[in-house]
Amino acid sequence: MILSIASFACERQHSGTTNQTDQELLRVASYGPAFKKALIKRIGQSDSITITEQSDWTDFIPRASMEGAPRTENDAPKYDYRSVCLSKLQISAFLYAAEGMEEATDDLYTFCGFQPHHRIDFQSGEDSSSMVVCFECDGIEWKDADFKEPKGLFPVLKMVIEGSGLSIVRDWPQMAIERREQDAASNR
Repeated sequence: MILSIASFACERQHSGTTNQTDQELLRVASYGPAFKKALIKRIGQSDSITITEQSDWTDFIPRASMEGAPRTENDAPKYDYRSVCLSKLQISAFLYAAEGMEEATDDLYTFCGFQPHHRIDFQSGEDSSSMVVCFECDGIEWKDADFKEPKGLFPVLKMVIEGSGLSIVRDWPQMAIERREQDAASNR
């Protein structure tokens, strides 16, 4: 029973229901194209784009019984592990891939917890924007487009992140614990 619940917990489910009106479905269908348009605009206007591997407060949960381990998001340290500033060529490739990605709204949702381990910072003069990305659940948070993303987004983000030399999958909890231990040792 527990295994079946656990395996269901991270399955992606279709969001469509028979209770949704045609108007709601049309509204949701417009999200993917609008998101794509906002992303293309942001990439095209950016002077620099930096991708960072980062910790998430949930990385500390496996060791929550540890003395001094954070119990909430506000208690957890925030670590940046590796960052890469994309070259002009990489930015052009990102833009090209975004322009070519499937724009239909992704109608699948996951039941995983959002654990963003990647941050994409777009900088254009004084204007900046940050997108945080979770590849565990294919989830994002981005104020430029605060609605459901297009189906083609995650293959593009994966290509850009891995193409920059960063990793999609790492042992994030272990990295957070090691970094926390290093910080504690240097503060003694």
